[in-house]
Amino acid sequence: MAGIGAWVEVLIRCRKLGADRLMPWALLISFAIGALCAARIPVLHFTILVSAVMIAYSVIGIASGGAIMDTFLWCAAYAVLLEAGYMFSHLLYYMIVAKAAKRDGEEPASKLRSRTSPD
Repeated sequence: MAGIGAWVEVLIRCRKLGADRLMPWALLISFAIGALCAARIPVLHFTILVSAVMIAYSVIGIASGGAIMDTFLWCAAYAVLLEAGYMFSHLLYYMIVAKAAKRDGEEPASKLRSRTSPD
């Protein structure tokens, strides 16, 4: 537990130095991480990862003396951007696959008939 205390002290010092200017970069990096994770991590595992990030940021934010509401808002922003990056990659992948299928004359997967009956 001494390691966590050392990290909290570092974060407190960084906050006092004006590290809030780095928040836009942190948001951009969160989006990029979400986009990169979409290539290999299933949705359930990614959701658990996002939850862990939110909990860790909450603990560190509150322990470093931040307001609870500010910490909650930043947690929500990080989670939304992680998920947005994840969805962006899947949307981009779908658009590429749909265009390739259209070019090859195949029907996209969304227009294929199901083998099971609707009942």
